Amino acid sequence: MSELTVGIGQEYATLAAAVANSGNFDIINVLAGTYTDDFTTITHPLTINAVGGMASFVAATQPPNGKAIMTVDADLSINGLEFSGATVPDNNGAGIRFEAGNFSITNSWFHNNQNGILTALNATATLTITDSEFNNNGYGDGSTHNLYVGDIASLTITGSYFHDANVGHQIKSRAETNIITNNILADGPDGNGSYSIDLPNGGHNTITGNTIEKGPNSQNINYISIGEEGGIYSATTSLISDNIFINDIGADSTPNALVNQSGQPATLADNTFYGFPGGDIEQDNTLLPLPGPAYDTSHPFLPPPAVPEPMSFMLLLPMLAALVALRRRRRRGRAGRLAMQPLGLCMH
Repeated sequence: MSELTVGIGQEYATLAAAVANSGNFDIINVLAGTYTDDFTTITHPLTINAVGGMASFVAATQPPNGKAIMTVDADLSINGLEFSGATVPDNNGAGIRFEAGNFSITNSWFHNNQNGILTALNATATLTITDSEFNNNGYGDGSTHNLYVGDIASLTITGSYFHDANVGHQIKSRAETNIITNNILADGPDGNGSYSIDLPNGGHNTITGNTIEKGPNSQNINYISIGEEGGIYSATTSLISDNIFINDIGADSTPNALVNQSGQPATLADNTFYGFPGGDIEQDNTLLPLPGPAYDTSHPFLPPPAVPEPMSFMLLLPMLAALVALRRRRRRGRAGRLAMQPLGLCMH
């Protein structure tokens, strides 16, 4: 396993070059900055980390593969990356197209793409998203979303912020298992998104501890939809509990927290609803008047680690003295007399 560095004056100027020269399980460290039209495809297991701040990958032109800024076909972990501007002719471009492997995303940001992330159909693939943000993604046709997950094994989202989807859904997933916990999903005052969560084929679903808000410009007054497209997974079950639902759509609106068309049971329990008229809300939930509690609109991601400070020359002096002494001791043990050679020191 090797470590490679990307950035101005570093070993590689682009992520694409580093990926092309990397091996299985290598770690690629990307210095903070903007990398324009740095398109890449991951075909072997890697870890990619931003260092010193967010590493921003911006598509100023359309990706040559007609898919995404980054295409993932192997196990991958990323931390501290930003993706924006992805468009393709069929209006289905993505910050990342995820096609195969186990993909972990932490402290990253996807915005102003036709899809934030779009996945292929792969029954063994898994996607895990932690402390990340998705906003203003969507072509505006209702078929592109902040996050669009195809038929994969599992989707897990924790501690993340989804907001301001452009006409589409905050989260749409066809995964067999969906675990969506402790996130914020919001239209806000200006967003025009549709469902907060759409699980069109059912699945084994856990939706807990989230704050879910819909605003006055929402395209759909319903929050969570399950099973509306058919093709339902067998033994579909859904637990929706300990969430906060906020109705900022309007005083005369009659939203449904859950529209379940899967034909399978769904539990809606121990949630708190602000500004809801009742409707599908069972007795073991709490109804309260507006306004709802303020939710955190700051970025959920943590700052990437700082670039290490260059080592002080004064700190190098003891090391240099030790190297000189070691070299002298080794020479004394050799037969014959060797001429003293200068000791080189390379500082970066």
